[in-house]
Amino acid sequence: MNIVGVSGNKLINAYHTLVEDEYKKIVDQKTNVINPEHINYSMNSKEIIKTIGKDAFEKLRKMGFLVKLGEDEYRTLHIDVAIRSAYIRTQYEGVEYIVGPRLKLYKIPIPSKEDRVLKPFGSSDYEKEFYRRVKGFFNDDKVADIYCQIVNKYLGNSGFDAFQIFSLMTLLKENDILNKKGFIITAPTGAGKTEIFLLYAVAKLLKNKVTGNNGKVLLTYPRKALAIDQSLRVIRLLFIANQILKSYNIEPITFGIRDGDTKRFRDVKNKELFRGMTCPICGKKLMYIKHGNKYIIKCENSHKFEFIKATKEDMGKEHPDFLISNMWAVEYRLVEQRNNNNDINVSFFENLSLLVVDEAHEYTGLGGGLVSILIKLIKDITNVPDFEIILSSATLPSPGNFARKLTGIEDMHHIDFRDTMIKNKIEFKGKRLVLMGVYDISPQYSWSTYAQLWAVMMSFLHYVYEKQNKSYSPQSLIFIQNIKEIRRTLSGFEENIALGEPKDHINIEDPYDPYSFVPYVEDNKLLEDIREKLNSGDKLEELLNLTGEMHSDLKPKKRSKIMEKLKSQKGLGVVFSTSSLELGVDYGGVSFILNSGFENPLSLRQRIGRGGRTENTLRTTLGIILTRKVPSESFLIYDAHIWDRLDPMGRKDEDKELIISYANPQIDLRYNLTKGLVKLAQNSRNTYASGRGIRTERELKEFLQYWSNAL
Repeated sequence: MNIVGVSGNKLINAYHTLVEDEYKKIVDQKTNVINPEHINYSMNSKEIIKTIGKDAFEKLRKMGFLVKLGEDEYRTLHIDVAIRSAYIRTQYEGVEYIVGPRLKLYKIPIPSKEDRVLKPFGSSDYEKEFYRRVKGFFNDDKVADIYCQIVNKYLGNSGFDAFQIFSLMTLLKENDILNKKGFIITAPTGAGKTEIFLLYAVAKLLKNKVTGNNGKVLLTYPRKALAIDQSLRVIRLLFIANQILKSYNIEPITFGIRDGDTKRFRDVKNKELFRGMTCPICGKKLMYIKHGNKYIIKCENSHKFEFIKATKEDMGKEHPDFLISNMWAVEYRLVEQRNNNNDINVSFFENLSLLVVDEAHEYTGLGGGLVSILIKLIKDITNVPDFEIILSSATLPSPGNFARKLTGIEDMHHIDFRDTMIKNKIEFKGKRLVLMGVYDISPQYSWSTYAQLWAVMMSFLHYVYEKQNKSYSPQSLIFIQNIKEIRRTLSGFEENIALGEPKDHINIEDPYDPYSFVPYVEDNKLLEDIREKLNSGDKLEELLNLTGEMHSDLKPKKRSKIMEKLKSQKGLGVVFSTSSLELGVDYGGVSFILNSGFENPLSLRQRIGRGGRTENTLRTTLGIILTRKVPSESFLIYDAHIWDRLDPMGRKDEDKELIISYANPQIDLRYNLTKGLVKLAQNSRNTYASGRGIRTERELKEFLQYWSNAL
């Protein structure tokens, strides 16, 4: 491979080539076990240059993706971390925590910048067909051109890839799917699903605006972190759209976020930060700015976002066209009576034109049953004839059955990444490399202690890379089931630092010894400074400042700071998280994932999918699944199809169908109860969904009587 001025896909492919070669050398290809006899494998510069070229070698070395083990011996960063993670131990001569570490390599086709070049006004067959579909959707050439202008400006220097343009054309409907009321989009993480349904949502809203309809769009997410992240995309899209609509004297598309953190007017302070968000135009912080009896959203560079309904009262007075929320907030708003103009109320759902349920696979079991009745209630009360539902997920076992149970729609059209690629003979230039490790912990050791020691290593790696001014400082996520266990593990990590870690690791001179962290510090002066500090009894307290936690118990300001550091890729090496960071957000610096516990493979794919999503990480991630010696995990560990189940692309034929308790008697009971409340809300009767609760026996009897009559 001869690479001149290597960058982008060429550099990524070069790195992938090296990782694949190493993987074949150190991992037994039949058992996937890391062979202890081969963990000292390395490559010299001659071998590397012969494989990928001198320019690529120099660039990877400078970035830190090649770890120097000797005078002229190197190993890729991801394979090196995989090996050192497999041989973690408390003391130098102690027993390793992991028994028979297994490692599997997956190479996934993912659209890259070079694949995303298709535009609405382009001359290729795909682009011409897209433009034709847009004109057919609007049945108005002028409006079609306005929409294409919006899309063009939003895409900027980029464009659609083939999967995105095919998917959006499908949603714009023609022929056999003209009368479909529902769609399921399944594609691996990083495949661009979000742009597909966002741009379709804008198409629906634009069509509503020019035809005088009042149809709304509701986009739901199961996690706040994801909702806020995706809100920024919507705000940027609508900022662009509304600038163009203004030039054609078309009313702006308004936007709101309604969840537990949405504020009332009285609770906002002037120049307070808006939801911890930064301006999608310039990157400066967004703030509430008082303007008479309302607040507008403005950034420090004076970009105004007047189309954002910032408070509950603003949303109540005039419902936003585009609302982001979660299903549990939706339940409260569904039963809010029509005459409450201080918040979203039931009339919003009567005008719902499109419901998008992102990360749909999250709604299973009884929770899925509850979501299914909310969707049923929305379908019951919407007055919009062309009301549609879109489900989106990285992967869905038996998607047709799942969608039918969740939405009640018998025949939804399935847009699948793999099928679309095969049918249309699409080949992407971009690839993503996933190293999936299953590390089985010895019964005599605690998974929590392993996670603490792993956090020491990964925070140290980030610290020394920043100190050495590497262009990339690796970030890591540690997923732990609950907040109590996170705090216990984080406390153990802090104790390790207080006891002088990683002193022993930087005093081991042999760079091939998995216990040594020395290879990560090429700068001899930095290494000596760290040694002197730790050997004198001082602590490397800087590592404490490079760790954080993310969960529902965290205050919004702290949560925003963690998200900001993850986005900036600076000042944060390791985050201990519950499922809060599991879904759909792009963290540009995250390339290493540790998951405590071997749970549902679907969830594990999602979590490990958080890593290696950008060019900064060379689209490479190492995801380690650490067992906790829970009996139920043994069934998964030794499942003959385990590597198929963990495949990031998903093997839908191998996966078991997800359970939704939609026919449960208690779910039916809940449906009837909520149905009565919704009818009361529609009739402007007090449902006690907000404000004061029922206080007297008389109020209770009156309420029950009204509810009974409503049913």
